[in-house]
Amino acid sequence: MKHLTLIWLAAGLLSAAACTVPGVSYPPSSPWLPGNEYFVFVDGVHGSPAGDGTKEFPLDDVQDGITTAAAAGKDVCVAKGNYAFTYVLEMVEGVSLYGAYENNNGVWTRDFLKNTTSLANVSFGQPGNVTVNCGSTLTRTTVLEGFTINGSCNDSGLAVAVFISGSPTIASNDIVGWTGSPADVQETRAVYCDSPGFAIPDPHLEGNFIVGGFARTATYSLYFSHADGLIEDNIIHGNTSIASGPQTSCGIYLDHANPRLEGNIINGGNMSTFAKGVSCAEGSAPEIVDNHITGGDSDNWNAAVILSESSPLIDSNFINGGTGSSASSAFCISVGMDSYPEITGNELQCTGGGDRRGIYEATTTGDPAHVVSNVFPVSYTHLRAHETVLDLVC
Repeated sequence: MKHLTLIWLAAGLLSAAACTVPGVSYPPSSPWLPGNEYFVFVDGVHGSPAGDGTKEFPLDDVQDGITTAAAAGKDVCVAKGNYAFTYVLEMVEGVSLYGAYENNNGVWTRDFLKNTTSLANVSFGQPGNVTVNCGSTLTRTTVLEGFTINGSCNDSGLAVAVFISGSPTIASNDIVGWTGSPADVQETRAVYCDSPGFAIPDPHLEGNFIVGGFARTATYSLYFSHADGLIEDNIIHGNTSIASGPQTSCGIYLDHANPRLEGNIINGGNMSTFAKGVSCAEGSAPEIVDNHITGGDSDNWNAAVILSESSPLIDSNFINGGTGSSASSAFCISVGMDSYPEITGNELQCTGGGDRRGIYEATTTGDPAHVVSNVFPVSYTHLRAHETVLDLVC
């Protein structure tokens, strides 16, 4: 699990890479010691609409900073503070957005751990509402980095923090689907990636801490539909759904999506009915490699990885079916109908649940899962058989 040691930011661990290091020489084009030649500066406290966007005279609005930077061929640096706005913040291709700065009389230094820079769209219930929109023209050279991003709820009751239809790089952010009252929203998707119809998004998400948030029905940390991408070294948590009746929390949900998941810590979350670490729906064939995946701690049903009409590669992961009470079920990998995964080199266990399953195949014919060289603790026993075929039991 070599990649798991790299998640320093989301774990809250101090690292030389987390702040500007005194005595180190940075070029003026580096976001670690930015210069006026390459960057436009925004400071919500010390800036002004009349500013020229320099370190000495920053602007005070993030979207104005992006617009100014796009015209000048620059990137944007944003000082610490709470930026609450009533619009969808639109990223622009070629303009990277960097947060976590302190502006000390025109001297800008960066520290992820001290300089919280929050973005929130506070216009509740508007059509198409999200906080940050990463449109279809964005490529991986356009970076969103160093922010705390809170979701905004649209008129259908869906709360989204970051919507992606392009291929940006999103790194070292704290992203939460919704932090308000659960009564306000039905569903959260902290990061929602979907195809615009004419191209397949291919974003790169690295080093983020992503939480689904609070909702009445379902919470998703990452929801990818008709998309590719690289999702690596993140901490991802489905969080809590609060309401009576059926509820779902999910770390990563994939629908006709084929990203590579590598080096992440993924937890399905806390709720009353269903908790899923990674859910692969119809038409998905992701590579799930070298992650730590836990189903969650539902009092009913938990699954670290659940497959439905999908054929992923699941290799070299540490997989815990769930940590729920003895009244719950915990499945490490649940292989649904018409799913044909490759399951190799994983370590599987269940630390919760009364009904514990290693690899469960929900089919009465054939052997769809290719299972090779996985490790199962010998201390777990099979408590009861289902009507379908059960290959391996913790």
